[in-house]
Amino acid sequence: GTLVNLKPVITNDPNGKGGIATMAFSEKSNTEKILQMMTKDHKERKIIRFSIGHANDEVRALEFSKLCQNLLGFEPEYMMNISTIVGMSAGTGAVAVAYMTERG
Repeated sequence: GTLVNLKPVITNDPNGKGGIATMAFSEKSNTEKILQMMTKDHKERKIIRFSIGHANDEVRALEFSKLCQNLLGFEPEYMMNISTIVGMSAGTGAVAVAYMTERG
């Protein structure tokens, strides 16, 4: 993926099993795909809270948080730097969103 600059969107199912939801070739496209997934989930199951994690890129995390706030109408529960292990795997600058929905 690194060779061709692929940026995966990773998800977890209700049992915590991880998988690749989709792929993008740019940070902008990656962000758009995440927001599209969130929009769909919000319409179907109503997102009631979210949080943002980042790998040493608070500026990007704040920008992403604002996009999520515009979509959902409320601020994140928290925003924090994620573990160095995740940063090593995903890379410095990675940003993640975790959210809970009203209905499973």
